[in-house]
Amino acid sequence: MLLAKTVLSKILPQATILEAGNGREAVTVFSENSPDLVFMDIHMAEMNGFEASAAIRALEPEGKRCPIVAMTADSLKEILEQSGKFGIDDCVIKPYTPETVLRTICHWLAKSPENNRSVEKF
Repeated sequence: MLLAKTVLSKILPQATILEAGNGREAVTVFSENSPDLVFMDIHMAEMNGFEASAAIRALEPEGKRCPIVAMTADSLKEILEQSGKFGIDDCVIKPYTPETVLRTICHWLAKSPENNRSVEKF
């Protein structure tokens, strides 16, 4: 979590970064804050990233989908096989670079119709 927070703070210093210590907390943080994008660790305590992603999807209002991007050291093939079942939209494989994270953020926030921010601001 520290690495992800450090990378995000460097590439998007104006962003509000919300943290969760485990999957159950991630669902609570999502429900209380309605973030624009979720980076989800797959291997968490209490509720793994797949379970937390599915719980987040169940909480979303109809017509409003928040992109969920898995961050994991697992192989991309493993994640892609599971992601569709749990509502994960994309995956960033560790070790990742700031450029990879920025490209992922720009891709998903540019697709969001309710997002009125310009990708050029990143």
